Amino acid sequence: MGVSFRELLPYEPSDLAKLRSPGNSAAAVAAQQAATLWGRLTPERKLWFKAAFPRVGPPAVWCSPADLPPWTVPANGVLSLSLDWEGRYGNCRWSIPRRGFWEWKLQVNYTSEEGDQHTEILAADLSWFREPTGYLGEQVTLW
Repeated sequence: MGVSFRELLPYEPSDLAKLRSPGNSAAAVAAQQAATLWGRLTPERKLWFKAAFPRVGPPAVWCSPADLPPWTVPANGVLSLSLDWEGRYGNCRWSIPRRGFWEWKLQVNYTSEEGDQHTEILAADLSWFREPTGYLGEQVTLW
């Protein structure tokens, strides 16, 4: 299993085009609003934004089935991980370095019975993410 992310930055022409025309994505309306806002910024503010927010791409994280933690359902019905999760599975996780619009892909690499390598994209979208600490309160992301 693999998860990859790419931040969309409005100062990159191809990224701005995706924000303007995001297709049928989870964050389509918010992306279009961000593109409109970018168009209204002064040249000075655009230069500041570009200097303040260089591209920071987290590496793709690949996990073998043995690296994925088993989920358990406790009596209260909430999914949870075992107490030793960090030591056993901590190498198989990812986080978003900062809030923004991100293209993401959930992929599977596998070898066929004939020995051929394949990569299949299971899901992909453009989403708005907060920093990890932004999800600690009672905030919910709704689209």
